[in-house]
Amino acid sequence: KLRAGIFERRRFERYCFSDNEVRVFSHSYKSFGWIMDISRGGLSIEYIHTEKLDIEKEIIDIINYGGDRFFLPGISCKKVYEFEVKEEGNYHSPVTFTRCGLKCGFTRRQATRLEELIHSVETIDIN
Repeated sequence: KLRAGIFERRRFERYCFSDNEVRVFSHSYKSFGWIMDISRGGLSIEYIHTEKLDIEKEIIDIINYGGDRFFLPGISCKKVYEFEVKEEGNYHSPVTFTRCGLKCGFTRRQATRLEELIHSVETIDIN
C-alpha cells in the first residue's frame, strides 16, 4: 500500500484501542506502558521514561483492566525503534514519555488469545 507517499511495508492490519485500559508490562523496565497500536506482528507502546536501558530483546505481558479482564503473559519481542515523544502545546511536563516499537514472536496460543483481545475490546483499524 502507499500511504502519504511512503511505501507501506507492514504485513498485518494495525489496531488502536479506544481507551487506555489495555496495558503492557515490560519485564526489563519493570514498568507499565500504554498500547498505541497493535497487530499480529507486534505493537507500539508509550511509557514513562525512568532510565535508559540498552535492551534489544524484551518479554512483555498484555493486560486489560476493562470489563472483560484479560492477561496474555510472556510475549517474546525484539525492539525495532525507540524515541522520546515530543510535547505538543504550550505546557511543559517534567515527565518524559518514550515510544517503543516491538516486533513480537507470538506462540500459536498467544496469537489466538491476541485475536480474542482484538475482537473483544473496541478497536479502531488504523490502516
